[in-house]
Order: sequence, then C-alpha cells, then structure tokens
Amino acid sequence: MKKSKNKMKLPENFDSPEMASDFWDNQSVSDHLADTQEAEFEVEIKKEPRYVAIESGLSIQVTKISRQRGISPETLVNLWIKEKISAK
Repeated sequence: MKKSKNKMKLPENFDSPEMASDFWDNQSVSDHLADTQEAEFEVEIKKEPRYVAIESGLSIQVTKISRQRGISPETLVNLWIKEKISAK
C-alpha cells in the first residue's frame, strides 16, 4: 500500500462511520501499523430466500437432474441462473 503524503494522527475514536471513511480515504494503513491491534469478531450473514414458482414438469426434471449430480434442486437452479446471467 502506498504511504500517505500527509500523515495525520490516528484519532482515538471516530464520531461516525463517515468520519472514519473520510480519514481512511486519505490515509494509508501502512502509515499507522504501530497503532493497530488484533481484533476478533464474528459475522453472521443471513440469506433471505426468494421463492419463484416453476411449472410442475420443470420441477420434476430439475429434481431428477439434481439427484444425478448429487446436489439439491435449489443449488442446481441457482447455478443455472448464475450461468445464464453471466453469459449476458
């Protein structure tokens, strides 16, 4: 990472996320390595399912193909949709 031209003193606390963002937009973390400390935290990412109705015949075919591939029908449909979207 490139060193900052105008190194500023790292504040004890930032009053808002915007203040932190503004500070780090203009500073390099490499200028402040001595001020850092290890942090431990957990992140919980929640997926929110979206349900889309498909024709009964398609559902049967998807289920059959997914069993042959050893994956769930949901995973297969998601893979196919991603492939279709990325092909555009």
